[in-house]
Amino acid sequence: MSKQQLFETSVNCLCNRFPWSVHAPSQCTIFTDFRPLPQPTLTSMALSHDARIALALAEIGSENAPNYAHYARKHELVPSTLSRRHRGKTTSRKEATSEHRQNLTTLQEQTLINHINHLSDQNLPLTTQIVQNIAKEMAGRSFGKNWTSNFIKRHQQVLKSLYLRNIDNQRVKAEYLPLFKYFYDMV
Repeated sequence: MSKQQLFETSVNCLCNRFPWSVHAPSQCTIFTDFRPLPQPTLTSMALSHDARIALALAEIGSENAPNYAHYARKHELVPSTLSRRHRGKTTSRKEATSEHRQNLTTLQEQTLINHINHLSDQNLPLTTQIVQNIAKEMAGRSFGKNWTSNFIKRHQQVLKSLYLRNIDNQRVKAEYLPLFKYFYDMV
């Protein structure tokens, strides 16, 4: 059975199921330009949606009147999404979350991380209270009681300071030799 016949059968079956239908099943509109959805390719399965948008935007560059449909087909995207992102009307979900839900934007968090690492390089031991005061000054408002510890957990691999550990971690590692050496080297 061809796709056209399968579609006609499904339309006729739908019309026969509803007895209140105004027209006969033979009068149903048949769409001849019925196209199946495109199957995902290896490119679309390997790259995330944001990565494909970034590639498409890089290709578009600063064209005056880009053909969004062409670039969208090439990178398996929706043309309207690509158009809105190129014109700056929308942003990625990560950027929107950064702007609206987080206490600090991604840029502010990166600045805070750089500042913490700079102070750690100068052998100034930072406490969680100092980090919270710096962040409060950057944002211009106060944060919740757990914000600092959650921030440190999120960026633990990037932060250089050994003093920015949670109390539970400090209790477990109370006899951690490198921590003692670090402390006495700073004193």
